[in-house]
Amino acid sequence: MEILACTSTSRTSRGAWPSSAAFAVAPDYYFRKGEDLTKITEMPKLMPLVNAKPDAELLSDLDATAAWAKAQGGNTDKLGIIGYCRGGAHGVGLCGA
Repeated sequence: MEILACTSTSRTSRGAWPSSAAFAVAPDYYFRKGEDLTKITEMPKLMPLVNAKPDAELLSDLDATAAWAKAQGGNTDKLGIIGYCRGGAHGVGLCGA
């Protein structure tokens, strides 16, 4: 999970997981902003958009992603999440839920 969602790095990482029989998903949790955050190159412009997303909405989006993965045949009994910075904090929050 990262603020820049579907960057080439996350797509590459997601692509490596299927070889380990994992069901990998790289959703864009900031799609409601109406902007492609990958096109914003200045952190002072990016961070207010990211920080405006309420924690409850983000955790709800994480729950929805897990539910979607399960509906697609993913094994959510063995759910893992990779996140950095705020994404890491929310990953821990999801695991504690």
